[in-house]
Amino acid sequence: MFASDPNSFPLVGIKPVLNTQNQWAGLAFQMPSVVSLPDLQTLLACPESAALGAIDYFLPLPDPLILDLAKLDGLPLKRMVCIVPAARQAEADIRQHCQRLAARGLRLQADSPLCAGLPRAREHDAAQGDGTTRKRLLALLGLLAQDADSRELELLLKQDPALSFQLLKLVNSAAFAPNSHPIHNFGQAINLLGRRQLQRWLQLLLYARQQADGPANALLPLAALRAAQMEALSRLRAGDRHEQDMAFLAGVFSLLDVLLAMPMPEIVSALNLDLEVVAALLDRSGRLGEMLALVEMHEPQASALRDVGIDNETYWRSLLQAYHWALQVSRNI
Repeated sequence: MFASDPNSFPLVGIKPVLNTQNQWAGLAFQMPSVVSLPDLQTLLACPESAALGAIDYFLPLPDPLILDLAKLDGLPLKRMVCIVPAARQAEADIRQHCQRLAARGLRLQADSPLCAGLPRAREHDAAQGDGTTRKRLLALLGLLAQDADSRELELLLKQDPALSFQLLKLVNSAAFAPNSHPIHNFGQAINLLGRRQLQRWLQLLLYARQQADGPANALLPLAALRAAQMEALSRLRAGDRHEQDMAFLAGVFSLLDVLLAMPMPEIVSALNLDLEVVAALLDRSGRLGEMLALVEMHEPQASALRDVGIDNETYWRSLLQAYHWALQVSRNI
């Protein structure tokens, strides 16, 4: 751990910045109104930040003067886009300092409505397909929840060409099939992924249903994000493998009501889910419900972290790890 006191670590949230194709083009930090240069250095110096690659960070900068030109070494300046209040640009000293920062390679822009909220799919976009497709999706989810035999899954998948295509596309991506031997059938896909990972990817592939020439489903990376962070939090709370799987399941299923344009109680009633997962999905109660309520926050609260028994630094690391995985998922599906 690189912070001497994890609870002195700044408590920061993240929202994705989407482009016109619903792809994540950057990450907008949700920071306290007062932020210091040491805070920025602490946040951006951890290994998980570097692992995110070249994606841009959009950082609120109410006071550009906190950025001392002599102390910028170590910051990923090429990845930082600092958002400065437009009113402050009228101040001569601020304007001159911003010019000096820009000369160092830092990008700045006046404040604007950057992704005011994560987009929720419009109802006619969320409920993709007709009633038959919706029933097939629920049947597939039911089989997954019951740990059904792989052959049952295969039979149902074969009835859905779009979902079948997405699964084979996934297992043939560079992330899963680095060799030159293409995967042609579901049996090979199951052997490559393993049953546990197959179930997880199928859960996520449900969100990938879209028109071939349409934008990406904005719910896919968000479902992946929630699932990954739920699993990480369960692991940090010493949850066993089954508990981690249930946490992942609660995270990935938490957006089914938006995807299917159906009430969550109706969806849950069609599935054979663990009672703790049901409680989390319906009213955010129980251990899983506390974690789900936390991962749904764009601006985390210290009290919510205390409820699940983790400190600020652990939360930040788990958040970056979850974003890293969600970005991989959205690029491979």
